[in-house]
Amino acid sequence: MENAAADADAKFYVDDSGVRPDLAIAFLDVYPSNLGNTNGVIFEVDEARLIELDRREIRYSRTEVTEQIVAEQDLHGRVWTYRGNTKSVEVAKRGKELGRACASREYVEYCAHGFNLAGKEALHDFNESTDPLDLPVFDLTMVRYDEP
Repeated sequence: MENAAADADAKFYVDDSGVRPDLAIAFLDVYPSNLGNTNGVIFEVDEARLIELDRREIRYSRTEVTEQIVAEQDLHGRVWTYRGNTKSVEVAKRGKELGRACASREYVEYCAHGFNLAGKEALHDFNESTDPLDLPVFDLTMVRYDEP
């Protein structure tokens, strides 16, 4: 996400002094791999909630993964994941090349906390299935634009 862009969407980040730094903020992504599994949670949502998730996950594209799922129980319906959209992937890649990419400490800790809530094994699996973070992590605070 181009943090300083005038057309930034629903949020941006500021540092401890309230300044909006000119950085490319990176987020987690999922991608196909022959090396192992992606751990996560499957939960049922209705069409209205799916539309809400699409609207919220604006840096991601919804992708069907039903055929790739190995589950402990029978699944009823389609399974989706959200993958970084083309623009977001390019912003992160360009930011890395230019030394401007980073992650927000708040976001990194939030992701780990979510898996930790599911138990130590879930957090371990998350850490094992997640690429090492090869970006600096900065103390940034998210600011959301008021929704109309």
